[in-house]
Amino acid sequence: MSDILISGGTVVDGTGAPAYRADVRVRDGVIVEIGPGLAPAGERVVDATGCHVAPGIIDTHTHLDGAMWWNPELDPLPSYGNTSAVLGNCGNSIAPLAAGTQRDEIVDLLCFLEDLPLEAFRQLVPWTWETWPEYTEALRTQPTTVHVSGYLGHLALRTYVMGAAAWERAATAAEID
Repeated sequence: MSDILISGGTVVDGTGAPAYRADVRVRDGVIVEIGPGLAPAGERVVDATGCHVAPGIIDTHTHLDGAMWWNPELDPLPSYGNTSAVLGNCGNSIAPLAAGTQRDEIVDLLCFLEDLPLEAFRQLVPWTWETWPEYTEALRTQPTTVHVSGYLGHLALRTYVMGAAAWERAATAAEID
């Protein structure tokens, strides 16, 4: 299934070079050859005539932190050509989060800002983590249609360290350390 020849498409390679007509051979999920008129070598052939062939798009600013748990297809990203998504770039993330008040405050804020379903966060996100390493381990167990990675959001980190005081005052030197 990971061996494929994409034939007759217009390649847009992401380098800024003009698009060009070529075939793309993929073996074991890796592009191994690009050129015009490649002969099939036992792989599945997809006719891309009239289509653009491009590397996957990386969505560098998403708010899919919760949605990936209740919608692992991450629809519609794959249909747009997205192959990767980055979480937490806005400064908010769902880790690290201490259970209880801090988690509720961050999730409430995320749902308010992005009009996301609060009940889905409460019922469908597993919440098996508090720390960032625990969260990244949980991400590894959640299959999605795109690669998911993320930044540790400043807001989550700040409230994890400072608790409710994060909303009321500047961090002390010790809290920053």
